[in-house]
Amino acid sequence: MSNLKQNPVVHGGSIKKNSNSSDKKYKVLIANRGNPDYREDPEHPLFETPADYWAEAIDIPGCSALCREYISQWYLGRGNWYGGDVVISATGKRIGVISYDGKYWSDSLPNSPYAGRAPRGVAKKTQSRWGNTDRVTRASKALGAYLKEDPGDIRACIVDLLTDLQHLCRAEHIDWDAANVTAIGHLQEENKCCRKQ
Repeated sequence: MSNLKQNPVVHGGSIKKNSNSSDKKYKVLIANRGNPDYREDPEHPLFETPADYWAEAIDIPGCSALCREYISQWYLGRGNWYGGDVVISATGKRIGVISYDGKYWSDSLPNSPYAGRAPRGVAKKTQSRWGNTDRVTRASKALGAYLKEDPGDIRACIVDLLTDLQHLCRAEHIDWDAANVTAIGHLQEENKCCRKQ
């Protein structure tokens, strides 16, 4: 678990830097990943969501509340929830997992669906099977303004962005078709690099 980001520790849902956490007995992993059912990258957190940090709590119900607050705040579906590992603050030993519905599953329970699951950590910043992560992130940032206007339809937002880029090319006297042919060539080469890794 040492590979987790050293983010400010969260207490009761609010971030407090350099706070005294001696009364906090437990830590719970707060994390999400993309849901491939919705064509999201399952190897990385959702765009612009805080993820991969420990939140501290006095007891197990406190850990559950922190998880549910995070899930609710970022509108996560069951397929997005990746955190929930509960560890003892003093030792770092995992003792159980908080599931999406807020239920605590102790590792000591023989019927726990999480008993055999290895402790989870953060995603490494690498190129995934979904393509070049840095370029996907950069494109997502460009799409952000469009998603604010129509968050429910990412395809429509992409079409709007492409349309506006064509208007921009016309205004700047840039040949859109030639630029698009060049972009397709770049994409093919970048995809080849991703498949080799």
